[in-house]
Amino acid sequence: MSRKIIAGNWKMNLSTNQGIELIQQIEAVDTKHTIIAFPSFVSLSSIAKEAQKISVGAQNCGAFQNGAYTGEVSTQMIKDVKAEYVLVGHSERRVILKENNTDFKAKIQRCLEQNLKVIFCIGENLEQRQAGNEQSIVSEQLSQVLSSFNTSELSNITIAYEPVWAIGTGKNANNDQIESMHRFIKQFCKESFKTQFKVLYGGSCKPTNAQEIFSCKSVDGVLVGGASLKADAFISIIQAAG
Repeated sequence: MSRKIIAGNWKMNLSTNQGIELIQQIEAVDTKHTIIAFPSFVSLSSIAKEAQKISVGAQNCGAFQNGAYTGEVSTQMIKDVKAEYVLVGHSERRVILKENNTDFKAKIQRCLEQNLKVIFCIGENLEQRQAGNEQSIVSEQLSQVLSSFNTSELSNITIAYEPVWAIGTGKNANNDQIESMHRFIKQFCKESFKTQFKVLYGGSCKPTNAQEIFSCKSVDGVLVGGASLKADAFISIIQAAG
């Protein structure tokens, strides 16, 4: 099986000590896959120091280089604590905090200036899916944000497809839906940007469905939420990747 990316987004959970304990347990797993942890900003420096085999990233970044932006964290600060990745465009940033494509483009620009790798999240909500607009929504999100970057810059970006309607709703995307959308994203990016992106699946991946998700040929990895907070669950997902 090809090398997968398995990323855990801890969101607003876990103290620093809890995060260190979790990292230590995951570090003990023998795997050739790329494992990434996304702790809170408060824990980022400590987790980055603890991690040896696991990569570490920030859940967000400021859209500005520096200055009078109270509460924001710059990509230079993220780089300084030895983080390698940044999540941009997560559905919770879009829906709850009302960030938009202009914000995401600026954030990605800041990340690339610091040679940070980006996981750019895209996806449609339930209303858009039921209306049959999922492909147009996803292609618009991709075009409005990525079209201004060159091929070299795009090589530092990974896409995470989040079907917002399948996150914490009790609804699940089936394998046909997952495979179809991942193939569409890859083909659209190949035609629009002349670039082959890795595409992760971010729709409530758990130990019970991980193996089925990994069986989809166009899935290059997963972005895990709640199941990344417990070592046994996250390790089960890693093992499901082969």
